[in-house]
Amino acid sequence: MLTRTSHFSTGLFLCVVLLLGIPSARAALLNPSFENPNASAGDQYGSANWGAFNDAYTTINVTPNSGTQALKVFGPFFQFGGAGVVQGGFAATPGQAWQASAFLRNDSADPIQGANFAVVKVEFLDAGNNVLSGFESPHFTAANLQNVWTQEVAIGTAPVNTTSAQIVLVHVQLNSPVTGGSVFFDDAAFGLSVPEPASLSLAAIGLAGFGLRRRRRCI
Repeated sequence: MLTRTSHFSTGLFLCVVLLLGIPSARAALLNPSFENPNASAGDQYGSANWGAFNDAYTTINVTPNSGTQALKVFGPFFQFGGAGVVQGGFAATPGQAWQASAFLRNDSADPIQGANFAVVKVEFLDAGNNVLSGFESPHFTAANLQNVWTQEVAIGTAPVNTTSAQIVLVHVQLNSPVTGGSVFFDDAAFGLSVPEPASLSLAAIGLAGFGLRRRRRCI
C-alpha cells in the first residue's frame, strides 16, 4: 500500500520525466546563415540549399547578424505577391509543435516601404507536398527599428495527414502602386519546439523545492 509520501514521490518523478522527456531534436538546416554562395563579387540570386522564389539574393552589402553575409529580399513588384526562400523536406507527424525563427533587419540604406512586411513561416505538408497549414511570426514592418537585427519566431502544430515541415522566409508586397524597399534575413533556425533550457532548470528547481518542503512536513 502506498503512503501519501510514496504517492508524492511517484508524482514528482513523473513530473520530472514529463518535463525532461520532451523531444529535443532540431532540424539540421543547411546554410542557415546564408554564407553560400560567395557574394563578394556581387549579389547572388538565391542561397545554397534554399529554394528561392522571386527576388531573393545572398549579399555582403549589409552588416550581418553573424558571419559575413545575409539574405536580401524585396518585391516582387505586384500587389499581394511574395518573395523569399524556403527549405523543407523535414519529416514531421501530426501533433508535433515546430518552431521557425530568423533574425530580420530593416536597413536604412534600403528600408521596408509603406504597408509591405516580412514574416517567418512554419508550413506543414502532406505526402503529396500539398501545404496543409501555415503559421506566421508577427509582421516585421517599416515601423520596426532600423539597423537592428530582431529575432522573429513562428510556432505551429502539425495537423492530421502531415508528413513533412518547412521553413519559409518571405517579404510580402502590399503597397499599391508597388514600391521598392528590402528586408534582410540571417541566422535562421528550424525544428521541434522545445522549452528553453532556463525554463527546464527553473521547473526542476521548483519541483525539487516542493519535494524538500514536503519532506520537512513528514519528518
